[in-house]
This record gives sequence, structure tokens and C-alpha cells, in this order.
Amino acid sequence: MVPLMAGGQDFETIRRAWRAVRAAVPGERVSPAESILLGLASERYTVAEIEKLVGRPRMMQSSIWREALAEGRAEGRVARERELCLELVRRNHPGLARRAASRVDACEDPVLLRRWFLAASDPSSDLVRVMGLAKSSPRSSARRPSAVSRKQG
Repeated sequence: MVPLMAGGQDFETIRRAWRAVRAAVPGERVSPAESILLGLASERYTVAEIEKLVGRPRMMQSSIWREALAEGRAEGRVARERELCLELVRRNHPGLARRAASRVDACEDPVLLRRWFLAASDPSSDLVRVMGLAKSSPRSSARRPSAVSRKQG
């Protein structure tokens, strides 16, 4: 492990460390030493790059693979929530579709997306309020004179 920490930016160093760990701890299952090595390597390299080194079957046993898979599933769920939310906005609140699209596309919070999704599913809901889509009026954005300046004028 020490060579990895000292020269982890060089993939050949990781390859040598991997071979040394495999020779020291052979077996069909990923050893704790391999898991540590893969974890350290994942700080600098992608799952795909590490998979080329260790092979898909071993990679699929590793915790990094499970984490990447879980992350991909979560991203997929968020993407699907966005799609469904926008479909419901277009169907039930067509006048808000353009304004809502940028908010929905930028949102990474599945709880917030779910709240918007539920509001969009009800044509009578106040989606403008729920999604914070209120347009700021020119009057409200203009500075009003303070009481002191009105008295002076």
C-alpha cells in the first residue's frame, strides 16, 4: 500500500501494488487488502480505469463497484423524477412549462422533485408558489425612496 500512497498518480505503481497484493493474498474473493488498494486508487482513477486493471469479475465484488452502482441508480431516479415532473407540468400547467423546466433540470434534490411532482399532478395546485416561479415585477425590484429622502424632497 505504501507505493500507492507515494506514487499513486502513476498507474503503473498501482498495477505493481495490485500484483503484489494478489500474490500475497490469493483467492477468488476480494481480500480486505485489495479493497483498501481499490479504495485508494478510486480517489484518483475512475471505476472504468480500475476495472481494466483488476477485471470485471473482481471489480464487481468490490465496494467501489457497489458505490458506483448505487450512485448510478440514485442519479437515474433523480433523472426519472425530473422527466415525470416536467411531463405533469406540461400536461396540467402548460403555461408554466418553460419557467418550470429550468428549475426542474437544475434540481438534484429528490425530495424537492417529489414535492414538485405531486403539486404538478394536481391541476388546481398553486405550482407557482410551490416551485418558487413567481416573476418579480418591475415595481417590486425598483428601489423605493426611504422616508428620510421623501421628507427632504
